[in-house]
Amino acid sequence: MRALVACLTIVVALGCGDRPPASIPTELVYLDQGWSDADRAIYYYTPQGTELHGLRYEWFDHLEMPFSRRRLAAPRNLASWGFLYDPKQLEPGYERPPWNPANLPVGFTMHVDRAGGEALLGLSCATCHTGQIEYGGRAIRIDGGQAMHEVTSTAPGSFVTTLLLSLQTTYAEPFKFDRFARRVLGVRYPEDKTRLAAELATTIDAFAVEGYHALARNLYPTMEGPGRTDALGHIANTVFGDEIDPDNYRVANAPVSYPHVWDIWKFDWVQWNGSVAQPMARNVGEALGVKARLELVDDRGRQLPSERRYDSSVLIPELHCIETTLWKLRPPPWDERYLPPVDVAKAIRGRTMFQQRCQGCHGPHVVPPEEHPDTPKKPIEWAVVVKPTTVIGTDPTVVNNFLDYRYDARALDPGNPALESIDGGDGLSAVTAGVIERKYAELKLTDEQKREYDGFGRKIEVRTERGYKARPLHGIWATPPFLHNGSVPTIYELLLPEERRSRQFWVGSRQYDPVHLGYVTTKTPGAFLFKTTVKGNANTGHQFRDDGGPGVIGRALSDDERWAIIEYLKVMGDPRFDDTNPKVDLSANCPKMLQGPARFPEQLR
Repeated sequence: MRALVACLTIVVALGCGDRPPASIPTELVYLDQGWSDADRAIYYYTPQGTELHGLRYEWFDHLEMPFSRRRLAAPRNLASWGFLYDPKQLEPGYERPPWNPANLPVGFTMHVDRAGGEALLGLSCATCHTGQIEYGGRAIRIDGGQAMHEVTSTAPGSFVTTLLLSLQTTYAEPFKFDRFARRVLGVRYPEDKTRLAAELATTIDAFAVEGYHALARNLYPTMEGPGRTDALGHIANTVFGDEIDPDNYRVANAPVSYPHVWDIWKFDWVQWNGSVAQPMARNVGEALGVKARLELVDDRGRQLPSERRYDSSVLIPELHCIETTLWKLRPPPWDERYLPPVDVAKAIRGRTMFQQRCQGCHGPHVVPPEEHPDTPKKPIEWAVVVKPTTVIGTDPTVVNNFLDYRYDARALDPGNPALESIDGGDGLSAVTAGVIERKYAELKLTDEQKREYDGFGRKIEVRTERGYKARPLHGIWATPPFLHNGSVPTIYELLLPEERRSRQFWVGSRQYDPVHLGYVTTKTPGAFLFKTTVKGNANTGHQFRDDGGPGVIGRALSDDERWAIIEYLKVMGDPRFDDTNPKVDLSANCPKMLQGPARFPEQLR
């Protein structure tokens, strides 16, 4: 294993220099999305139980960059990978709250491992589902929007590979390790140095094994770039490959944009392919994909005894807290204090165009209460249309992988031959159901509490349609790039025929283009060149044109019609224009005391 780590260190080091610190905007504004500061803090820093191979929170706080003494977790350093800060966190005298004592960015959390009693670093869904645009010299936070980082990338110089190299150089270089040990151990230095080195080596080995499989098997050949990850591919490789059998690893070549999560609780089906129904199962699957601990088989790949099977570090009450806090989140309004004024007359014309050309798919399609009897307490439900890939014409790699890949999951139940070849949907449903059932039993939840945690009583179901969901478009203006795989930079280009769309463009800038509705695509330091000719990156389909062809969904639009639709999309759901997204009053359900040392004061309940 040490030889493996050494080889990986050389590979990683080739592209991992000492990154220049990023600038953090000095002015940040928050739009009125229905959240208080307390709601926002809970969403940003509530842990969900991810453990990142046992990486201690205090270790991460004190790691140095691989080839310097600069702190890895310094704000301007982490911001260089696209993670988000409030500029207040850089002010002299900033008082760090107890739930973020290391002054880390949005979505970096802390919880205590119940077995070892150690405070571990974790990532919450806010890491990937919080966005920010920049315009007019200020940053505009988009809560629930798309992040612009590459947190799952294993490319040289990425966050993960730099973290691994920081761990390895800390372990290998005596002076670096001594500085690290003094900071971490405090009064226990030097007595506990040997133990600390052994624990650090265990975490390094776990990261190295994961990195080895990714590199040796070329599991992620399509570079993700900022704002994307192959979520279903990473989750499946973690659950079926890492946890059950390495022969289950599959090539994940279908990165998707981090979807925005406002209104998601209203949908009857979620995920880009509309495959998942239950909120708790969706959230548990996400936590497992971000390295929550999971016990499925022993070291020899055999089924664990029932008293250990499906044990995990997933924090169920905390996941429910995050989910119910999202109930209160509204789409971002186009705020004319920070963005150019809306052409009202044009927006009204655009509303008519939208109703004629777009609403049939994107809705929202309100389901009458009598038609969702399984969720009688759900105050509103929207039916999400899933359009077949043969109709919509967009890149089919995501759905093809999800439906066509097969996994050997017999270790979950050796007496069940049907598990010898199971698709990702059914396999992940079985695993998440096992985790949830065990956790519910440990928490001693009543049947009513279980229904609440499930998400208004929704059962675990999987839908296997070869298509993509057409979600409602409230707030879509703030979520570039577009299509499920982020292959179209602006909404204006999305309304053009395929041949007029960009074949390649730069991704990474947060500078916003309020005319075409997208990020500026000029090259900036650290930007990623998105090439639509790469597998999984096609920018085809969703076309309006008169000459027919794949992915044509309506007649050709004039440029005046495109601009009118764009103007309406800035204000869709604004009460001045329509009532397609009425406000629903719901309360979050958060535990009185969050697990671990990250204590939220009572006023944040």
